[in-house]
Amino acid sequence: MTMATNRHTSHCSICKHPSRAEIEAEFMSWKSPAAIAREFRLGSRQAIFRHCKAMNLFVDRKANVRNTLTTLIERGLTRQTKVTPAVVIQAAVALSKLDAEGKTIERFQQVNAHTAFLNDARWTVAQMEAFAREGIYPPWYEALPDTGLRDSSSSKFRN
Repeated sequence: MTMATNRHTSHCSICKHPSRAEIEAEFMSWKSPAAIAREFRLGSRQAIFRHCKAMNLFVDRKANVRNTLTTLIERGLTRQTKVTPAVVIQAAVALSKLDAEGKTIERFQQVNAHTAFLNDARWTVAQMEAFAREGIYPPWYEALPDTGLRDSSSSKFRN
């Protein structure tokens, strides 16, 4: 233990509290520090913030976001608490953006119209060969509305 940690431990009402483990568990499960302070008669939520900062619990709590979002979604779906559908959806979206370490990442999907066209399941081998040799589009493509891939004067891709 460092000197600062020793000093904190000797003065901290939470470190001396008989329910210290329970207080820390409540904090880790994202319970309100004000509610924890009331429940355990700690006087002020500031005592919890000081203790958690000294014990580096904020880092662990932040990593616990996945569990919190999962619990929120489960409660919203089973109606154990008054969670609105919008909150459940927002929690599901937030959960989908977490990586393995619990960090938020944005996922982007780029749609390339040329790739989508060339990978279409309707292509036959003969149609692919005709398109590759002469640039002739398959009949099913000609029937589609203009996608912006074709030049209006011919049926070849624009460059």
